Order: sequence, then C-alpha cells, then structure tokens
Amino acid sequence: MKLKRLSIENFRSCRAVELELGSLHAFVGANNAGKSTVLRAVEILLSPSVKLFSEESFWNKDLAKEIRIEGVFEELTAWEQEQLKPYLRTDGGFQFARIIKWASESDEIDGEGQKEGPKMATEYCRRVPSFLWLNPDAANTESIREWWNRKETLVTAAGDSFAAFLGHTGARPPTKAAWVEKAAEFARTKLVDADFSDEWGPNPKGADNVFKGTLPLFVFVPAVRDVADESTAAKTSPFGKLLQAILAKIPSDKRDPIEIRLREVAAALNRSKGAGGVDRLLAVAQEEERLNGYLRSVFKDCDLEIEFQTPDFEALFGTPKLYVNDGFRGSIENKGHGIQRATIFAILQAYAEGAATVDSARKKTLFLAVEEPELYMHPQAQRTIRTVFRTIARSDQVFFSTHSSFMVDVAYFDEIVRMETMAVEIPAAEGTMGAAATPRRTVESKARQVRMSAIIRDLEIRRPELVGRVTDLSVRERFANAYNPTRNEGFFARRVILTEGATEEYALPIYAEGQGWQMDYDACSVISCGGKNAIEQLFVIFNELGIATYVVFDFDKGRVPKDVDDAKRIFDRLGEAPASPIAADFIGARLTGLFDSWEASWQADVPDHERKQIEANAALGFEREKSSKPLVARFLARQLTAGTPSVVPSTVAAVLAKAQAATFRGSCLKS
Repeated sequence: MKLKRLSIENFRSCRAVELELGSLHAFVGANNAGKSTVLRAVEILLSPSVKLFSEESFWNKDLAKEIRIEGVFEELTAWEQEQLKPYLRTDGGFQFARIIKWASESDEIDGEGQKEGPKMATEYCRRVPSFLWLNPDAANTESIREWWNRKETLVTAAGDSFAAFLGHTGARPPTKAAWVEKAAEFARTKLVDADFSDEWGPNPKGADNVFKGTLPLFVFVPAVRDVADESTAAKTSPFGKLLQAILAKIPSDKRDPIEIRLREVAAALNRSKGAGGVDRLLAVAQEEERLNGYLRSVFKDCDLEIEFQTPDFEALFGTPKLYVNDGFRGSIENKGHGIQRATIFAILQAYAEGAATVDSARKKTLFLAVEEPELYMHPQAQRTIRTVFRTIARSDQVFFSTHSSFMVDVAYFDEIVRMETMAVEIPAAEGTMGAAATPRRTVESKARQVRMSAIIRDLEIRRPELVGRVTDLSVRERFANAYNPTRNEGFFARRVILTEGATEEYALPIYAEGQGWQMDYDACSVISCGGKNAIEQLFVIFNELGIATYVVFDFDKGRVPKDVDDAKRIFDRLGEAPASPIAADFIGARLTGLFDSWEASWQADVPDHERKQIEANAALGFEREKSSKPLVARFLARQLTAGTPSVVPSTVAAVLAKAQAATFRGSCLKS
C-alpha cells in the first residue's frame, strides 16, 4: 500500500496542510518551515504514541482544538485488502485518521476522570450499506422496533426484501444479535456497489492490532542519529529485523549441525545432562569443586554450580556487530559520520528489498522518513543516496527533507514539496487558552506542489497540436535539459532571478552588493538558464512552488525568428505586454527584456567604457576578439563598484530594483 494523500490539522506549525503524494518526495524550504513536522505527522499516522505530543504540539498552543492527521492509502496488495476488508472504502482504498485531544483533569471520558495530557483516538472511513437498517452501528432495541413496525419499507432498489430474508415470523422484533448477523449476510449477498457509501466511524475493538500488522513499517532517521540505533542486533531495529529474516531463511540441514555443536559446547562447560556423552572441561569441574569445598565448610548441605550461559542458534543472531575496513578495520561506531550514515542507508535498503518478511506476498511496505540525508556526504555520495532512495521507492515510500541542490532534480518537479511559513492574525476568540483576549500574529506552514497533470494540461492548452501526445516521460525529458545543481539552488531560495546566460549571473550579484542589496542574506539566487527555453521551464516550476521569480533576457535584435518566438512565449507566460514592434529595453514588474544585449544596454552609462573593456581583457589575459563575456562582465562590475561612490549603470540599477520588488503573483498555468 502507498500513502496517497495526507491531511494535517493543528499540528505544530501546520494549521491546515493537504498533500498529494507519490512514492518519493523531497521536502525543501527554510529552517522551521514545517518539513520535519510533515515527517512526524506520518509517524503519528503509522506508528502512533502519545509520547510524541506536548502542549507545543498543538498549533499556536491552542489546546481547545484537536490535532487531526488523516491519510488515504491506495495500491493495496491482495493480502492487505484481505486484512483490512472490514475497514475499506467503496473504491477499495483505506482511509483513517489519528485524533489527538488535550484532556484536562476536569474532563471525563467514559465516565472516568482523566489525567491532564494528550489523548489519542482513531477513526476510519469505511464502506457501509446506504440503507440505515443494514448499518450495524445504527442497530439497537429501539431502532429495530421502529424498522420492524414498517418492515414493508425494508427493500433495496432491486426489490430484495430484508424482512423476508430475516425469516422472522414472531410478533416481537428480532433480537439485535440476529438482526446484525442477518444484515451482514444480506449486504454481502444481495447488495451491489451502488448500495454502499463511505462513512466515518470510530475505531472498533481489535482494529488497532489489524492496522499495526498491516500498515507500512515506519522508520525515521533524524538529522542527528547514532549509528548504533540502526546497527544494533535488537529485533526491533532494521538491522535486527534483517538478521531475523536471514535466520528464517536458513534450512534445517544447515541449522541442525550448528545446534548440535552448540549443545556440545554447553555440555563441555556445564554439568553434563546426558548431552551426547561430552565430558565437561576438567578445569571448570575442578574449580567448581574447590569452591564447593570452601562453601561446605560453612554450609554443609549446599551445592554451588557454575553454569555458563551458552547461546542457542537463534540467540547467536542477537550478537553481531558491524565492522568496516576502510584501510583500518574498526567497529562502525568508531568510523566517520559519512560512513556511519551510509551504513544506515545500506541497512535500510537491504531491509526494503525484501527482508521485512519471509513471505513476499505478505511483505509490509516500508515508509522511510529521513532528515537531511546529505549530512556528512560529498556531492557524488549525495547523488548516490538519491539513487538509492529512488530504488527503495519502486516498491516502498521515501520522504526526506533536504537543504542540498544535489538531492533534487527539476525533471522530477512533482517530487518536490516546498514548505513555507506565512504570517496570520489570530482573532481574540481563537487565542491560546487562558491568554488575553487580544488579536495577535503568529505563523502557519503551507505546502506547495507542482502536479504533473497540471503541467500537461497547461502544455496542451498552449499548444493544441500536442493534445493526447504529452506523457509524463516526455514532460520529464523537456525539463531534464534544465537540470543543474546550480539551477536547483532556486528550490531553496525565497527569490530567484533567472538570466539567459552567465554574463548577467556573474555581474548582477556584484552590482546588487554595490547598491547595498546582500542577495545571500535575502535568500536570493541568480541562476543562468543557458537559453530562453530553459528560462520558461524553470520559471514555471519556481513560480508554482510560490517562489518570487524575476526574468532577465536579451531580445538579440537581428537574430533568427526562433529567438523572437521564444521571447514572445516568455512574455505570454509572465503576463507582460511590451510595445510592438520592440525597439528598446523593456523593464517590467516580472521581467526585463534587453533590446540588444547586456553590454549594449548600459555601456552609455559608463564613461570610457571602451577603454575599460580593453583593460579588463588585458588584465584577464584575453585578446579582445577571444575574450569571455561573463568573465569580463564580472571584472568590470567589480571595478565599477569598488570605487567611492560605487558605480552601478542606471539600466542595471533599474533591473535590480524591479527584481528586488518582485513578488509571487499566483499560478502561471492554464487550466
């Protein structure tokens, strides 16, 4: 089974968050944006414990509201469907929720006083007959009497009579037990799909054990984790479960000889109890007798026995330790953090590939939640870990939070979930319990996703000739050319400036600093897209994730028509409308289109521009006709802004002012 939808209400910073989910997701966003909160919400759903909650677990510390974590699971295996059959929806999906309330000492639950603290309950959405008289929860002495008094109405749309099916002829109504039993049989044999509906109900007795035995196994790896937690041989750890799976796969013809040897060892160390005629070690027997001699000098009738706790075959599998030889053999606990973390992922991958159970038909899904898997890893290892996660996600699910551009890929934009916090004002009536009745401000987390279906729909509307021809794979191929770790930096920014080439990418941050704008402090990234087509693709993704994005490109006057078409498409996408025909620089609220080129747009603002250009080429060791435009632009920017006062060309200053003021203005997709 796979978790397909997740709803979080009033948990930590998540006041109301809805997510549509796949097998693999990377959660990005600033610190304290809510990334770990989502991972913890899944833990509550799959591995609940009231120990996970405190007063601060409730959004805005409002203990009057309940926390609700709700999940929808689909893609159930035949075994999972059988186990959860009484709890499934009409479409075969499984949907349930954990509800956490804060009980005070004055509360009474089930007629008994409660200790102050969190209380958890479970509800699930089940498939029930649409006819109330077939719903077992509605059946009681009074309702059965009312239904029996008008038994002629107990008929389905197909004309099947429940009264006749009951076969009850007495004047008094049937008992509740008889009614419920026959109602279940009637529903099973007479009703069709249209006769059922979905209904929320409380957790019935015994359901928790069914859920626990069937729901995905949740494994959480926090940002700071001792490798011993995962590599211990305890049966509850992933490594311990892996060892138990190995144990179960060892055939008896291989196991029996080892068990015989172990019994022989026990007989050689302990007082023999007829174990195959093996003699006890003389040194042990002699020392035991010497101890008894001393003891009996005080207590005549005492007998002291030395007994060694020798393991049986199964107990041996609780003893292994992991050692790593990276040039020096040592225990995993004494190795570097990078190797330790890689070992954790290796254990989890092996576990996910089938060690969860011997019977593959009854294999539980693994749900792996990882905080910052890139910690202690070099870039190549980070990419490898992402590949490992993708392998695990083929049959299981992996969620991870990250701050690394190597752990995301624009071609898989639908796997990225961007978390952000937004300021909200709390009315006096919704303030924290006991707080002063005055409005105040707080924050709440929001989640932004880009769905593949929305991208395909937008593309088909803009290009009708592609209707029916666009697939997930073709969309990924379109975006794959924009992949670059530097460009991926935009996923972690609050503001992005997309440029057509490296010239603007190199120069703009220097001029911004010359004006007093510290881009890094403002979480602003300047990203070279390598062409107008990639500009549009990256703008779509960054914008749909709620990132304020500004675009800078050249019209390239006199260039081929394709450049003109690409420019028009960018204007259309961003909703800007320059004068036509274009004959000058356009500096708008969302984009700048330079009529000719970066250099031509501002050289008139710089005295002795030609001489400075020659000096820059000479300083960089270039011949004029073989110079590198980006390097020269960066050199000139540093030279111009190094003086007092700092010199920033007026066109560049205007572009920076617009970029700094740019805001997210809503979706740019057509639907």
